[in-house]
Amino acid sequence: MLPLILIPLLLCLFNIYRRLTCIIKVKFTKFTLMTLIIALALMLFAGYKLKNDLVGYIIVLSWWLAFFTSIVSAGISERGIIHPWQLVAKLYRWDRIRSFSIEKKEKTIMVNFKIFRDLRQEYDKSDLDKIKKIAKKNKLI
Repeated sequence: MLPLILIPLLLCLFNIYRRLTCIIKVKFTKFTLMTLIIALALMLFAGYKLKNDLVGYIIVLSWWLAFFTSIVSAGISERGIIHPWQLVAKLYRWDRIRSFSIEKKEKTIMVNFKIFRDLRQEYDKSDLDKIKKIAKKNKLI
């Protein structure tokens, strides 16, 4: 039982470290909140079906916390773009990015980049100059 609790907590620490190394952090949107609520409901249902006791719920909540920190840890760092991927935030290095574009929306900026598939991240409008500066530095625009 102990590894089922400790593994997601180690993933949480890894994702929190990734979040702290981000220069520009992804905006927390309604879609992110809905994803987290749906994931929590599904995991609590699984915990109820598999093991209807305190240990089962602790296991489920520790895995949900790993999922939560994976989503929240996304952003732009010096080494590349951190994107939530499964339970661990995945770092896409600047040299692997094939295409990069910035879309302006009403209150936010959408950054689109392509590695092996199209990925998108939403940032606050106040970060536009920082994003352009980093993109020019890494020869993306």
